[in-house]
Amino acid sequence: MDGGFSLAASFGWRVRLSNSKPVFFQPAISAGVRTFEYTAANNTALEADNSESATSLSFTGGILFEFGRKRSGLMHGTDSGRQLSKSCVL
Repeated sequence: MDGGFSLAASFGWRVRLSNSKPVFFQPAISAGVRTFEYTAANNTALEADNSESATSLSFTGGILFEFGRKRSGLMHGTDSGRQLSKSCVL
C-alpha cells in the first residue's frame, strides 16, 4: 500500500471493577472510512506501473482494561471494501 487515509469514531463505556482501586473494564466499538492505493510494487496482481484505489468501511469491537493510568486491551475489526477506480488490466 502506497498511501491511505483513515477516519473513525469510537464509542465505549467504562465499568468500575474495584471499589478501592482505579480498575476499569471498557467494551468499545468503532466505525470508520479508509482509503487505499496499491501499486504493482506491493501487489502481484497488478502489472507494470499500474495502480488501483479503493475505499472501505471499517468496523471494530473489543475490550479494554484500565489500571490507574495504563490501558490495554484487544480489538478486532473487519473491512467492507469497494473499488473506487481502476487503472490497470488484471
